[in-house]
Amino acid sequence: YGAGLTATGNIISNLGPAPNYSGSGGANTSQPWNGSKASSSACFVVGTKVLVLNNELKNIEDFEINDRVVTGSGVIGIVKKQITHEINDVIPIYVKGEIETTDEHPLFVNNAWTNAKKLNWDHEFRFIDKLYNLEIDAQDPTYIVNNIIASGKIDFLVNDKKIKQI
Repeated sequence: YGAGLTATGNIISNLGPAPNYSGSGGANTSQPWNGSKASSSACFVVGTKVLVLNNELKNIEDFEINDRVVTGSGVIGIVKKQITHEINDVIPIYVKGEIETTDEHPLFVNNAWTNAKKLNWDHEFRFIDKLYNLEIDAQDPTYIVNNIIASGKIDFLVNDKKIKQI
């Protein structure tokens, strides 16, 4: 999968420096969100780039069972399931750099599991047709999205709270 890919904290060393993903608030964060059918879907939007072998990127919606990804620990993980949520609604999408995600998707930032909402990333309300996630079969069930480790497990613990992603 490429020479010397190793994880250091939440940054994959061969991908260069990590962008600053700590929260900064923003103009679009003042609107309250009371939930919708997407509120329990911890996922990414179409076009989200996931790290695969040889430092290549693949759109999250293009994955199939048995495709391979690079996990947060730098080993190879196998896609067990590509999860697609039909949304067809206007929902808040949290944005930081090239990452566009729902509020609750577990992300490993600054050596801790958190999510975009807790990081106070900017968000915007958008019509979303579908949201995507990957279930990864590996000892480390994660995958890399723009230098950030994302959970690739259906049930995941964040601060001792069980998060259900489906």
